[in-house]
Amino acid sequence: MPISLKKHFLFLNFITVLVYGTSSYALREQEVYQKVVEALVYGKTCASTGENFWKVRSLTVPKALRTRPNGLFQTGFSVPREERGEYQVRFSQFGCDLGDKGVMVISPCRSESSPEYYETAWDFINKGYSPVYVIDHRGQGLAPRLLENKSKGHIVNFFHYINDFKRVVDHVVAESKANPQYSNQPFFLTSSSMGGAIALGYLQSFPLENHFSAISLMGPMIRVNYLSFVDREVTRFSKLIYNEVSVRARANLACYFGGCDDYANEEMFGDYHSNNLVFTPNNEGVMTHSEERFNIKSFLWNDFDWRPYIRDTYSERENWSGPSLGGATMNWVLTSSFFLREMRSKKKIEELPNSPILIITGTNDLRSYTPYPSGETDLSNHQNFCDDVNSWNRFDNSQLCSFLPLEGSFHEIFKESDEYRNQALQRVTDFFDTHNRP
Repeated sequence: MPISLKKHFLFLNFITVLVYGTSSYALREQEVYQKVVEALVYGKTCASTGENFWKVRSLTVPKALRTRPNGLFQTGFSVPREERGEYQVRFSQFGCDLGDKGVMVISPCRSESSPEYYETAWDFINKGYSPVYVIDHRGQGLAPRLLENKSKGHIVNFFHYINDFKRVVDHVVAESKANPQYSNQPFFLTSSSMGGAIALGYLQSFPLENHFSAISLMGPMIRVNYLSFVDREVTRFSKLIYNEVSVRARANLACYFGGCDDYANEEMFGDYHSNNLVFTPNNEGVMTHSEERFNIKSFLWNDFDWRPYIRDTYSERENWSGPSLGGATMNWVLTSSFFLREMRSKKKIEELPNSPILIITGTNDLRSYTPYPSGETDLSNHQNFCDDVNSWNRFDNSQLCSFLPLEGSFHEIFKESDEYRNQALQRVTDFFDTHNRP
């Protein structure tokens, strides 16, 4: 961390107690950056145990199998770093004691690191959900990178995300139940964007091993508005050439000619540079209305010293020095689009377990809505998915899935301004309280 930034925070008091104001959540937006960065810099301990409030943890898993999405050509694949030996799956643990209401697991979106959920973890812990565990998905955050270019957001097969997630969940559940404090507390799952697709993939792939009493998905990746990644006017033609089928076909062709590791769209996205994170007000592409919460990500990506938190498990071959990430690769687009097509199928929806699902999506979530030339936005993809779950589920409860549009909110709801974020968090905790059963 730069000396000037350290001096800036020397006058701040160490956080020991969070005091509720008029909001039902711990921090007001105006103080979020100061409080979270102070906690990151100076640390915070749990009063009951003296342990660190935030810990970065690691699981060593076998190297990934050489798997490809169904339908891919068999040529043009490089050997990524993840196939050269064991892999470190990392996750953050917030809090020390088991909460009265249960344990929380969070699955972040693409490019996010687990410490970006520091404030959200505080919120859930103050509501009785503890500890809070946040995974660093493969190839991003605090996890090892998969290609020589550490900026590239890459995955060989989308199911590697799901298998990593299952390993963390199984570990968290076993560890929680072995805790002397455990008295049949339930487990809950929430997510953002790509993390929602991973959560649904986990539920569909391992329904008999599902540990979650209820699941909330914030702006989940169900269908992607690919037009939001390019600088094109919204027309019938542009919507046609940037729909899921067309994008998958171009990615498939790129992989056939050896371009799986190339950026999916070098016109708009490439390597990360510190000046990439610039807040502009009321810009859907920034993903949040909150400059305070946006700047926390900038601090974590550009200024924070990660070495003390990963020293025991880090090796140079992991090829990362911080959580920053650039654009996604062609193979990421290819395997994710194949996965999403399967995830939405009747067969896979019927494999979901009997755990209620709440989907909350901002009406100005440009990654999720269907755009129209008139400027209107359409979230029917999320509503339709919920309707399909309720129509096709094999259980007595016909309302297994509920959909809530969050009027005016952008994509990253957990990082939104208080106006939107507090509404969503209240709905999530009310939903979890209603389904608080082991």
